[in-house]
Amino acid sequence: MSTRPKLAIVVSHPVQHFAPVYQLLAKSDNIDVVVFYYSDAGAKEHFDKDFGLKYAWDLDLLADYRHTILNPGAPVTGVGFWKMDSRRLTTELDSENPDAVMVYGYSKRLQWRAWRWARRHGKVLLYFSDSTLVSYRRKAWRRAMKVIPIRWFFRSIDVFLAVGDRNIQYLRHYGADPGKIRRCPLSVDISRFRTIGSRDASNAAEETRKKYSIPKDDFVVGFSGKLIPRKRPMDLLRAVLDLRESGRQVTALFLGSGELEESLKSVLSTSRHPDAARFPGFVNQQEIAVFYHAADAFAITSERDAHPLTATEAGACGLPIISSSQVGCVGPTDTVQDGRNALVYPCGDVEALRNCIEHLMDSPQALRQMGEASRKIAGTQDITVAARAIEDAVLESCDVV
Repeated sequence: MSTRPKLAIVVSHPVQHFAPVYQLLAKSDNIDVVVFYYSDAGAKEHFDKDFGLKYAWDLDLLADYRHTILNPGAPVTGVGFWKMDSRRLTTELDSENPDAVMVYGYSKRLQWRAWRWARRHGKVLLYFSDSTLVSYRRKAWRRAMKVIPIRWFFRSIDVFLAVGDRNIQYLRHYGADPGKIRRCPLSVDISRFRTIGSRDASNAAEETRKKYSIPKDDFVVGFSGKLIPRKRPMDLLRAVLDLRESGRQVTALFLGSGELEESLKSVLSTSRHPDAARFPGFVNQQEIAVFYHAADAFAITSERDAHPLTATEAGACGLPIISSSQVGCVGPTDTVQDGRNALVYPCGDVEALRNCIEHLMDSPQALRQMGEASRKIAGTQDITVAARAIEDAVLESCDVV
């Protein structure tokens, strides 16, 4: 092996938070990197059934690192185990002959193909996922059936890159050797969210509030994501409407789209406070930070959400987090730390959610301290931290010092 080991990364499609890490790794003097994508969805326009629209991210996700698209134009949403696969991957791995292979999860045949290739050729295997045991609803017999293949898969992994506390719990539950687990953030380009390009954050926030007719003194609670049942956006709307009923000036700001959008708007329009929420719709990456800066706090109301990066994005903008207990990034060393940068409430308890919002409205000191803590925690989740963790894992596992 050369003193500069080669890492092959196998992933479903270009992701707006992953690609900047690959771009940093490509600049490394210590390792060589090549990325194999099943599809170019995200870098190219594609239909997302949860958002209910076609879009492409407005960042260049394919620049400045070596990559191969195995199946250009292939869909990635709703694709089952057997369909996300490409025999071409085996040929490409043979050609590149990497020293290490990194896979994201185990739920697609493509990942098992990479896993088998690495085992057959005696290569180092790195594993990355955000899975948790939270809201684990499978029937007992299906859970039992799942244990066997996962433990078999995990047995050959040399390094597990864990994104947080509940992810570590998941890995250990399925037999991951604790000595092989390393922390690696599910990262965000923190500088992009803090600087908003060349614009002043406070001015941009003020302009956004004016654009959407949000009164200057309203307490704004942000929400970002797909407006779908498992995200429970209706909980936030009902909590805000309840606060309005008690005379509190609070507004919900829903970023995103999805099947519940019309239901949310209908409930709002038939309420006594039809101005209690705003719906800017789907917001792309170049503009989304402006909306975070326009908020005072950020809510994640999901009943199932492995490790939402919205927590880190909001944290980078200095927002306290109000989080459902079922969110996968809740934990003492994770991105949602109850009592430090966040208030965690029982999932589905609208009254508890309402009380969390009101507490922050009535406690400027807590609002400020939690916002500052969010900024600090977000700094530990930067793309530079992730790139270093991956590089160190490759060098360590390939015995390069």
